[in-house]
Amino acid sequence: MPIRPDPDTVRVGEFEAPRPEWLPIELTDRINSDAALAEARITEAWNSVGVSPDRSDRVAAATIAGAALGAGIGAVTAAIPAAVVGGVAGAGIGTGVGAVVGGVVGVGGAMIAGAAGAVGAALATGGVAAIPEIAAIPILAGGTIGTAIGAGAIIGGVAGAGLGAVGAGAAAALGGAVVGGLLGGAIGSIVGVGS
Repeated sequence: MPIRPDPDTVRVGEFEAPRPEWLPIELTDRINSDAALAEARITEAWNSVGVSPDRSDRVAAATIAGAALGAGIGAVTAAIPAAVVGGVAGAGIGTGVGAVVGGVVGVGGAMIAGAAGAVGAALATGGVAAIPEIAAIPILAGGTIGTAIGAGAIIGGVAGAGLGAVGAGAAAALGGAVVGGLLGGAIGSIVGVGS
């Protein structure tokens, strides 16, 4: 039979604490219900093989608390280094991609601006001023392309770092949570058996 904790309390196995203000009541109820159900199933399994109900309750509570603690520790331990590595790799890739995209945008912008300036000068002066304007296209293009490459590299680097950190961190956190939960559950069941 699942154990129902006091209102505004989070209970996961042997671990019991007041509900933090930032944790919604609905999520607290879900955590409590799922943990209590898992604990009840473990208790039933131990009872079915002849372990006394009192002892199987202690083992189940320790197993659930250990699994939750291990999952949390494993997730954080794996996620932080993976997020750093993913962020660095993402920044490198994003900087390169951003620089290329910025260069393409810069070339296009410089060509359009230079051509528009030459056409405007030709129309305004009957073609006489178009020659210096056309000569200025490479100068304008160089500045525009350089600015666009720099801006693209910065934007790409920041975006790549963020995406790399989140992607690698989340994947590692999931793996760390699984491994930590298994280890914590095993340790919790051993501690629970000894109590």
